Amino acid sequence: MASTLTLTLTAALTSSCPFRACRFLGPILLAGLLGCGAGGGKDLPCSAEERKADVLAIMEDVYLFNDETTQTSKYSTDLGLYSDAGDLLDFLRYLPDEFDRGFSFITTTSSDAQFFGEGEYPGFGIFLSDLDQGELFITDVIPDSPAEREGMERGDQILAIGATTIDSDTDILDVVLALGPAEIGVARSFDLQAQNGDERTLDLVSEIIVIDPLPLIDVIESNGEMVGYMLFHAFIRPALTDLREAFAIFKTMGVTRLIVDLRYNGGGLLEVAETFNDLLGGPTRVGEVQYRQTFNPKYSGFDADILFVHEANSIDFDKIVFITTERSASASELIINSLFPYPDIDVAIVGDRTFGKPVGQGAFDFCKGELLLRAVAFQTLNSDGDGGYFEGLMPDCFADDDLSVALGDSTEPSLAAALTVIDTGMCPISSSAATAARSETRESEASAAARGT
Repeated sequence: MASTLTLTLTAALTSSCPFRACRFLGPILLAGLLGCGAGGGKDLPCSAEERKADVLAIMEDVYLFNDETTQTSKYSTDLGLYSDAGDLLDFLRYLPDEFDRGFSFITTTSSDAQFFGEGEYPGFGIFLSDLDQGELFITDVIPDSPAEREGMERGDQILAIGATTIDSDTDILDVVLALGPAEIGVARSFDLQAQNGDERTLDLVSEIIVIDPLPLIDVIESNGEMVGYMLFHAFIRPALTDLREAFAIFKTMGVTRLIVDLRYNGGGLLEVAETFNDLLGGPTRVGEVQYRQTFNPKYSGFDADILFVHEANSIDFDKIVFITTERSASASELIINSLFPYPDIDVAIVGDRTFGKPVGQGAFDFCKGELLLRAVAFQTLNSDGDGGYFEGLMPDCFADDDLSVALGDSTEPSLAAALTVIDTGMCPISSSAATAARSETRESEASAAARGT
């Protein structure tokens, strides 16, 4: 079984891209958002043993880190030691605390196509903050979702999901399990505390959520300049039309400076990232290198330089400021890193350090096409050869994500700091103090880590 699968994958290497849908930088999703982990929860046309054999064969063939000795030794493992394919994949990830931090995952073929092709998934319609010291907040609510209809708001703190209390003993897996399976019709109660301290309980039932990848664009006049603002949520295929239409508006209104808000954007399709970069890079960039894509030694013949191509509404911007948080990942980081080498584009980052995912996945179906393994298969570098930012991209200006203020409001601290950087090239005083304090904290953390404390 494993040999046949590997031969099938190898035989598919007939185009400029070695793997089906390999041009993908996966988003940061709650575990299980797109489906089945190891393929449980539904009848499948293959056995658990077949699923484990398939996953092992795929990883041994295409995994980016296969030139590492500690990785190659894993492929002789006894499959009987693992309860299912998900358990095996957990073992096969390379240094999961540093490199493959859940980036390789198993889902269903249908869920994968539904999310990245149509921007749809079963859920409640909320964006969640990181679980920080036992506190979990709603950072954004998707329009016309169960969450919006029942009155959830940005800034609400989640105190409990069903019988699961969110406190200092809670970890992210507890949250995932409390939210339930990625299916339509899952009923959950949410105990919430509003920012004014009022508490309430809302009962929601999951349904198909349609993500608006670009829910907000605006043009702000600042110091006599027309500054574009765009809140960008996901690199999914519907974003292609939205991005082109937004840039047509910016071009018509004479926008020369741009703020791209990526604070909750976990990534997605490289097709979308490349089109976005073509629009950001300006018409004079055509033919130059956007980024480089490199594979493991077995497939190094497919390493490629991806070039800027013509987009009718691309703009030569004077300045581009990206707003990021630790939820900004993958394709979000790629577009920023891709622009760094070009000195005629003044690029800055405001907010917080990004997640750190300079690698992308290929799509490998198995179990007679029912399941899909998104395995890390390539890394990306900019035209200077810079990449490897597993610890994230550091901001030029730290700023808070104030959940008490609406996204797109010019008084919200991250957007206010971005406007100051656009106007003056400098952090506002409050952000400058935050930058110094956070830099000092991280230097202390690095020193402590070096001492082994």
